[in-house]
Amino acid sequence: MNRQRQFNIVNLYGGQRRSSVVEDLAEKINATLDDVSVREFIDSPWLPEADAYIIDTDFGEDTLFTALTKIRLSDTSYLTPVIAYGENNSHRISQNVDQVGLNEPEKTRALIARSYEFRQDSGQIPETLSPSEKTKLRFLRFLLCRDIKELIPYPHKASLLGYEYPWATPFWETPEIAFNNLIGLLNTGIFNGELIDKPNFCPRCKSWAVVIRDICPKCGSLDIEVTEMVHHFRCATVAPLQEFLKGNRLLCPKCHQELRHIGLDYDKPSDLYYCYSCQDRFTDPQYQALCYNCGATCDVTELGQRRIFRLIVTNAIHAEIEELIKSPGSPERKTSEDEYISEGFLNLLFQKEVYRSKRYKKSFGIIVFNGFGNEQIPPESKKYEKIIQMSKECLYHSLRKADMIFAYKPGIFVGILPETDWEGTRTVTDRLRKAFQKYIDLLQLHHTGWHISASVVDPQTVDSETVLKKMLDAELKVQ
Repeated sequence: MNRQRQFNIVNLYGGQRRSSVVEDLAEKINATLDDVSVREFIDSPWLPEADAYIIDTDFGEDTLFTALTKIRLSDTSYLTPVIAYGENNSHRISQNVDQVGLNEPEKTRALIARSYEFRQDSGQIPETLSPSEKTKLRFLRFLLCRDIKELIPYPHKASLLGYEYPWATPFWETPEIAFNNLIGLLNTGIFNGELIDKPNFCPRCKSWAVVIRDICPKCGSLDIEVTEMVHHFRCATVAPLQEFLKGNRLLCPKCHQELRHIGLDYDKPSDLYYCYSCQDRFTDPQYQALCYNCGATCDVTELGQRRIFRLIVTNAIHAEIEELIKSPGSPERKTSEDEYISEGFLNLLFQKEVYRSKRYKKSFGIIVFNGFGNEQIPPESKKYEKIIQMSKECLYHSLRKADMIFAYKPGIFVGILPETDWEGTRTVTDRLRKAFQKYIDLLQLHHTGWHISASVVDPQTVDSETVLKKMLDAELKVQ
């Protein structure tokens, strides 16, 4: 380890430009220190190069994860240490940043030096890899660089899974996409898996947030309870005990005779469920699942079930990295359908947003970005790859944290903007248009065929559920 090299630290600040503890650390490890505001860091299409990033957790979890994701998505900075400090260091933050403190200069410098040397030894990410393969390579190299032996998921209620894996989300942007890719690595032998949970999930929105409820099998009411039943021998009345109780006495609600002796006047059959809505009696209730995420109800037999694993890194990780490095560039790699969302799944997510829009009476925006437009660009050309990459970076930095981005077809991306009116949709569209044009001018690509279409779904509009299909059909006709 070259301990004489002077490293550079970028300090991501918000209100206070520079903390004294950050200055002390930089001085103790002989590092230069540059200040960049967090907002400027997130909004800029560029990433300031550094040997380490330091960020204050007082910005909040969402802001920190946005900055962290930008770093991990970069082909040049994905291995760079990210050190967080402050009072709001939540469990989720601690699971995704490097565990060194600002009061540990030797440990911090060792981490920075190791990451730097690993970057130098690893070399660049091959440009000929597909975007999904680049992400896989970045993540696998990161595991080796940090000497991570296992990934233990932790509860995360905001995720549809109910869990999140440490380190992984910033590489794939959402816990759900990260989970699908990690399971893919498990299936190919990169990980060994130890099953730790099998949570149910909603068949409609795929969320873990479902609860099982007992309901009346006759009328569907929730107003049921197990009750002690009384059988009056003389008139054959069977009713809940409460209907017989009159003070301290038992009086038959039908014939009004007093019941004195159990076994002679009456007996108590097995407890039954009683429905206070329809007065039905039954031995077994019906079980219904309610999703707290989308509000859907279903029979418990319709629930899905996920398998959540503790993932243990195997030696196959080395062979997988070598395979990715040595055999890039085949046509299949550039056109892999795994990179694109299926039309069915995209429509499912869209219908979910339509449902939310109608339920809460709030509109939402849709953006369809066509990076190629009417220009025919050979898939094997560098221009093709650059436009794909530029499209992704511009979309990521132009849309907001709550917005959803999906790759639909080569060069075509769909953005769903929850709870956004036309003014907000237009603002995001203008920001995206300016960012993409800036890239084109900078790289001198002479590309004019691209365009963006936008629309707003009004919950009161009759044809709201067909808006996305019409927009996509129009883009495919252009291509």
